[in-house]
Amino acid sequence: MATWIKEAITEEQRDEAQKQVRDTVEKLLEDIDKRGDTAVRELSKQFETGFPQRIPAF
Repeated sequence: MATWIKEAITEEQRDEAQKQVRDTVEKLLEDIDKRGDTAVRELSKQFETGFPQRIPAF
């Protein structure tokens, strides 16, 4: 007999999660629009490790 280990989330939970993601991304993009490269650098430091001090030009 099969045993359910994990069940899918409800449509309501899925919709709420999608709304939270959308709201977060909109805020990040607005910040980038307003502050440009400074916002991108700060976000990179927040979400990445090993942020380079200097990015080479190509």
